[in-house]
Amino acid sequence: MVVAPAPTVAAHAEKQKLFETTVKVDETAIPVAVYEGDSPASVATEFAQTHKLDQEGAMQVFYHLKQARALHC
Repeated sequence: MVVAPAPTVAAHAEKQKLFETTVKVDETAIPVAVYEGDSPASVATEFAQTHKLDQEGAMQVFYHLKQARALHC
């Protein structure tokens, strides 16, 4: 089980969610939410660190978030 750090959750409590998408990690779809003020790079980096992805995996998450943002915003 993966638990998000408390400061991230608390910081997002006051921000509006812009969109949510899923990213597959080892065939498991994991939801990723992006909030106002978040950058795709920082969200991708945090996600990659949490799920132990390498730099290539982090870049794939980054590109996926940019595409999802273009579709939702």
